Amino acid sequence: LDTVRLVGDVNSSRSSNISNRVGTNGKSIGNAGNVFIKTKILEGNGSFAIGSATFGRGNAGKVTIEATDKISFDGGGFSSGIGSLVTPSAIGNADDIVITTPSLSLSNSAQIATSTLGQGNASNIQINATDSISFSGGSIVQAASFGSGNAGNININAENANIAFDAANLTTQTSATGKGGDIIIKGRLLSLNNGSKLSTDAGFSSSPNPGNAGNIEISVAENISLSDNSQLTSQSFSKANAGNLNLSANSVFLNSKSTLSTSSFNSANAGNITIDAKDNVSSDNSSILTAYSDLLGNNNTVGKGGDINIQGNSLTFTNKSLIGSSTLGRGNAGNLQLKANKSISITGGTTVQALTAGAGNAGNININAENA
Repeated sequence: LDTVRLVGDVNSSRSSNISNRVGTNGKSIGNAGNVFIKTKILEGNGSFAIGSATFGRGNAGKVTIEATDKISFDGGGFSSGIGSLVTPSAIGNADDIVITTPSLSLSNSAQIATSTLGQGNASNIQINATDSISFSGGSIVQAASFGSGNAGNININAENANIAFDAANLTTQTSATGKGGDIIIKGRLLSLNNGSKLSTDAGFSSSPNPGNAGNIEISVAENISLSDNSQLTSQSFSKANAGNLNLSANSVFLNSKSTLSTSSFNSANAGNITIDAKDNVSSDNSSILTAYSDLLGNNNTVGKGGDINIQGNSLTFTNKSLIGSSTLGRGNAGNLQLKANKSISITGGTTVQALTAGAGNAGNININAENA
């Protein structure tokens, strides 16, 4: 096929769909089939859906898309896109979503999602691209468990492609006993603008053994840049640990109140943040933070702030930036290590700190510029 195009009515909820599913009433038994699309160009506009879902007892199917030129989805303000889903009344697992194309574009609330709201596991999202990836205008990529199962991982393999987020989100989430998923990105360049957010979260859970949030692993050949309140973050609101943030790039730039953070708000630990840059790490009116906070005011909870390790040729922190690890409750703050081969500059009201505001020890701060 040269082109596959789905067009839904942008003025109503009438949707154009390619889908396999199990039942609609929660009583059907059986597995949904897979969806496989191979084409040169895949386009979606307005209200549309491609995917597999279970509403009964059975697993959703796998969604595989191969487009030799491009994939372009404009959601038209609807939650349109690709999904493998387990609905609230269902029992079963979602399956993987695998996308392979030179160019992938999601805009205007388009989505790629694997999730479970019932009993079962979400699955993984695998995106392979060679030229460019663009997520914008409220678009979402999500692997989440809102029930009792595990969230899936999101893996973007695009070593020769520019990856851009503009007012868009990519997230893994768990809110019960299941394990949170990891975010793994390999690319040429990664940019987050206009409040974009990449996150792994462990939500509120009453379970005594909730699942930990996933890790974020990013490796790019050129630069990682965040601007205009954009975030890379891992959070835990349950008795589970937040994930780690590991960044490897030529340079890392944070601007205009952007944030790298790991946080725990219950009886658990924040994750660690590691930045390994060949050239520069720069923060301008932005933050790099790990924190444990007793959000519920329960004096019996104990948590730890994560460690921060930043390494580069030059480190520049300016314009009221904040680099720190802290605890507000019972627990120790993490340690900070800044290491540079050429220079370390801390100016313009910037704060570098490791502190505790409760019953615990403050962390150590180690600044190493012996070759500068």
